[in-house]
Amino acid sequence: MAGEVRATSNNASLNLQRTTGPNYVNFNDAQDFHLRSLSPSAANANNRMTISSAGFVGINNETPAKQLEVINANDEAIRILSGSTAANTCYSMGRTSTEGRFALASGNAQFSPDAVAGDVILRAESSSQKLILATGTGASAMIVKGNLVGIGTTAPKARLHVVGNNGTINNINIGFFDYHAVMTTLTPWTGGLATAIFEGNVITTQSFIATNGTPTLSDMRFKNVAGRSNSVLDLITLNQIKITDYLFIDTITLGNKIQKKVIAQEVEKVFPNAVNTIKTHIPNIYALAKSITNVNGNLQVTMAKPHDLVKGDQVKWIDPAGTTHYNQVSAVLSEQCFELDAKEDVSQAFIYGKEVSDFRTVDYDAIAMLNVSATQELARQIVILQAENEKLQAENSLFKSDIASIKAQLGMDVKAEK
Repeated sequence: MAGEVRATSNNASLNLQRTTGPNYVNFNDAQDFHLRSLSPSAANANNRMTISSAGFVGINNETPAKQLEVINANDEAIRILSGSTAANTCYSMGRTSTEGRFALASGNAQFSPDAVAGDVILRAESSSQKLILATGTGASAMIVKGNLVGIGTTAPKARLHVVGNNGTINNINIGFFDYHAVMTTLTPWTGGLATAIFEGNVITTQSFIATNGTPTLSDMRFKNVAGRSNSVLDLITLNQIKITDYLFIDTITLGNKIQKKVIAQEVEKVFPNAVNTIKTHIPNIYALAKSITNVNGNLQVTMAKPHDLVKGDQVKWIDPAGTTHYNQVSAVLSEQCFELDAKEDVSQAFIYGKEVSDFRTVDYDAIAMLNVSATQELARQIVILQAENEKLQAENSLFKSDIASIKAQLGMDVKAEK
């Protein structure tokens, strides 16, 4: 048969042996090339591998659409083995060199400092890369950068950094610490937005910190007692703290209800121990960009009002998909226009504001304890005033008795006088 090489012995083989240079199997590049297996009678032929005219390879697939497609229903399609329990193996990927690995360790610290034999590791090769978990074309679900994990943010700042209120909860039993560090239970809770949901125990070995309050450690064995508080001075201090009605600028995250609390800068003047500073972003812009364009690899942002930014400021902004970004100001072009060192291709953005290192927080527990001490001072003063009042009343009764006696001796009509 023309174009056919057939061997029928029990030890059939096809050998290509050149003395120099590579061996080739040539076929018409306008047609697909198939490797088949035949039954001994040659009655049945099964395609095992196909190389399409486009250069795509298919295994158990006669019409591959990508460089490699493997079909093996209900079983492993591809297996990568090292061949020994003492050897590791990995799958590598990259653009021009290896930039990511999916690996199996056979010993300690292979592919990761924390790995031991048998561990599976998914790794980005550079610490500047992000490892992203996403579904569909929307915002990323989770990002790993270095040893930081971000959910709802592309720039995590802690081992776990969660941004956003996306989970709606209904009809579940919840328990929470309010700002007095008292455990409160709602059964059931019917509705609300949650940044994180824990359907089980939450354990912390150190502080649990929240903007609405902190359950604090109070065991005597944790403390070096400096002395009792001066209740007289505490009362004076408490009287200088002003209570203010206000609304939050960030109504999206913090709501639009009127708050009846204190202003940290005012408290700091009279009770500085109750005020701390942290680094965070403030909503000093809190507006949609008037326009946003990509210029030389940076985002050029124009606002309707002055932005109050300087070069080097870090800005928090949110893209149309709801992902939070943190980028530095690379240039200030005018009072309304600035550039960010951001590579994202977006046509709109919500600019939250800049990062500050002196954001003030108030320890409401400290103010509550100041109030306890001041109240105790008021109680002490009330006891003193009550004793003085009883003494004055007793003295007044004596005076009345003496006056009545004098009038009687003078023959005056005491009843009439009454």
